[in-house]
Amino acid sequence: MYYYKENLDIAKNRKLYENMIDMEHHIVKIDKEINWNYLYKLIEPYYRSTVGRPSIDPLILVKILLIQYIEGFRPVRFTCKQVKQNATYRWFLGFHLIEKYLVIRLFQSFLIIV
Repeated sequence: MYYYKENLDIAKNRKLYENMIDMEHHIVKIDKEINWNYLYKLIEPYYRSTVGRPSIDPLILVKILLIQYIEGFRPVRFTCKQVKQNATYRWFLGFHLIEKYLVIRLFQSFLIIV
């Protein structure tokens, strides 16, 4: 089942981080330049099924790959740990302050498929 975070939810969550992140950070600049709605249109055909439990928002997985590539993180565990600890990365992903982060095993499964 296809699930994605609403833009309004992401905007609310990002508002919480405004005083904690550097707006000049390269991840913040990249986020302003990319049209993420276009990516949703590209991946939607692969998530048409209405059977099963809702998926993790695929955009989050793509953004984590982008963080991993840009920052040069190699191990998946280290990348997931950084996403958990770094406010800028959580802002970029649209996570709430108290929202649970990704399980390492899920991200590893995504990497195998890609």
